[in-house]
Amino acid sequence: MALHHLLLNAVHGPAGPSAGGGGGQEAMRVSFAVPYRCEFGQHIALVGSDEFLGDWDVQRGVPMNWQDGDVWTVDLELPPTCAAAMR
Repeated sequence: MALHHLLLNAVHGPAGPSAGGGGGQEAMRVSFAVPYRCEFGQHIALVGSDEFLGDWDVQRGVPMNWQDGDVWTVDLELPPTCAAAMR
């Protein structure tokens, strides 16, 4: 079972309240949708420079879900401390 990776080159910064009130930062909800046709049995994974995203290890990346029309999707709650490059 092969895993493919696609270059997205996204950088994520901290999320949360920006007004100064000392409120805690919240996770950032991020959705990815990538149109890609692959062979039956293959999967797509999102990998990145943060441990949360597998530290560039495709085997530890976040698996994406196949949708009709060969679109792969994943919704993530990225921690506020995540500043990662992804592919």
